[in-house]
Amino acid sequence: MTSINKASSQDFAMAGATTIPNAALFGVDSYDFLYTVQGTVLQKTKDDISYNFQDYLLGPIASIDLTNPLNIILFYQDTNTVVILDNRLNEKQRIKFNELDPYPILQMALNAGGGRLWLMDMVDQSVWLYDMVNNRIVAKTPPVKGSLITAACRFNNCLIQTDQVLIRVDNFGNLAWSAPSESYDHIVYNQDLILGAKGDDLFLLDPMGPKLLAIDRSENPIKGLQLTQDLLYIYDGVQLLRYTINPSNN
Repeated sequence: MTSINKASSQDFAMAGATTIPNAALFGVDSYDFLYTVQGTVLQKTKDDISYNFQDYLLGPIASIDLTNPLNIILFYQDTNTVVILDNRLNEKQRIKFNELDPYPILQMALNAGGGRLWLMDMVDQSVWLYDMVNNRIVAKTPPVKGSLITAACRFNNCLIQTDQVLIRVDNFGNLAWSAPSESYDHIVYNQDLILGAKGDDLFLLDPMGPKLLAIDRSENPIKGLQLTQDLLYIYDGVQLLRYTINPSNN
């Protein structure tokens, strides 16, 4: 197992907390709307504004991608389906991957921008860059070792963590780098930072190995992470904690 050192937490300053109990998933978009998922219901709120989306026939929502608040990506793993919503949570598009020939069995579906998705297929254990408009695979990686634990994607690249490896994939399907998996519960990243959470611990990840970050927060297990260029969000099952970031010293 990789040795773990302590890292400075001075670049993370507490900026506020919001109580949101019992959310299975959460997210905050670039317009400061809060998204929570409880069962099959997605709710979007800000002040006295509220929107909802639900389709119980699709099962539970496995993931929500808010990279583009005008094209919200919902992934329903149980029914192998992706739903794209607009900013009022109206349905814009639905892709039933079981109806494709041949069809993938998806473990992941995240926004890749430009009408594309990052997908991971359970059949051949590969990561795809998929064109939704033309229904074609733009790029595809070799098989990835291990079982998927978690993933985080940006438009031009994607972090994939299995129980064996942590890899970075570019938009040509190349493996940009890889490292041993530490089986983090969550991973998030931006241009400057890669963070991983395990239990109630938060780590800064870099090529020299993970470094423990002792930031000001409760000791409850970390149930959700979100990282933008300026803000870090940590959800502990009761409170959504917000931190400002100054990455100048990282």
